[in-house]
Amino acid sequence: MEYITQDKWYALFVASGEEDKVKERIHFRFKDELKALVPKRRMRERKEGKWDDKIRTLFPGYVLLIGQMDNQKYSLIRDVPGVI
Repeated sequence: MEYITQDKWYALFVASGEEDKVKERIHFRFKDELKALVPKRRMRERKEGKWDDKIRTLFPGYVLLIGQMDNQKYSLIRDVPGVI
């Protein structure tokens, strides 16, 4: 995915555990105007003596946005369910 250098990054505070839902809602509302990202990482966890690979959210409670922000987009983002 290639980003234009004039686009800015924003961190959006959301309800913990709702990151993927908020990301999908933003993609639905803004299509190509704003890109929403939920950074994740793969971790090895040991439970009951067995190792498992789990995918965990890197920054719980945050969704990263990239694009150009204006007052209209800002007010639409505030109305997305799950955004704090």
